[in-house]
Amino acid sequence: MSDVTMRQISDRAMITVRGEFDKAPVRNAVMKATGASHPEKLKLSFADKTTVAWMSPDEILVLTPAEAGKDMVEALTKALAKHHALVQDVSDMRVIYRLEGPGARNVVARLTPADMSPRAFGPGDFRRTRLAQIAAGIWMRDDAAIGVMCFRSLSAYAEEALQNAVASEIRG
Repeated sequence: MSDVTMRQISDRAMITVRGEFDKAPVRNAVMKATGASHPEKLKLSFADKTTVAWMSPDEILVLTPAEAGKDMVEALTKALAKHHALVQDVSDMRVIYRLEGPGARNVVARLTPADMSPRAFGPGDFRRTRLAQIAAGIWMRDDAAIGVMCFRSLSAYAEEALQNAVASEIRG
């Protein structure tokens, strides 16, 4: 039997940034605004209370405290004003869950085709994948927890799937 807790995180702003990240001036502009380096492929980068996730070669997701979201959008927009880029607050369209406990990795493994073994997925890793039948993002900032993100319109499904997987993990 393994204890796992799950909760929805509501205190994070989520900002999508699309741009030509293969160009140093664009990467540097984002670094200036967030304080974090551009994340490597399938990785996260960090600065204070901000996390930057690699979404695709031309997209990152900035996670920052909700109260700082508007200021972060303004800082990113200003930093990228001279570049072909898009900055969009997507906080209202996505939801984040946090799974904690020794069985959190097993819970997510029950629902995703992504390799959740410690050798393949650990702190600092980020994946866009499937969670049961829906698109999701998963990550580990540290060994203590796994973050799961999905579209808000599918959150009831995601939450039920996660709760069922947590219950199965606890029952062993």
